[in-house]
Amino acid sequence: MNKTNNTFLKDLLNKKQFVKVKLYKIKTQHLICFGSINNVKATFLIDTGASNSCISLENIDVYNLKTEVKNLKLPEQVIKKWKQFFPRSVNLN
Repeated sequence: MNKTNNTFLKDLLNKKQFVKVKLYKIKTQHLICFGSINNVKATFLIDTGASNSCISLENIDVYNLKTEVKNLKLPEQVIKKWKQFFPRSVNLN
């Protein structure tokens, strides 16, 4: 990438309010960074090959997250487990 393209990219990312974060390599050779979710400090494991971003169900209350399920076809046993964690969630039947 030449300098002009690099400047264009930086300007575009700044305009879209992206921020630069420092990445750290840990002993297992994974990358992590530090940030926050809803003003609660968090450590993020960076997986450049992942197709999804995930947060453990056990941390939903920690980060004050809202759950929502739409148009899912789930096995009955998965629905029962979900309802154990989120009795007030949307109707999954």
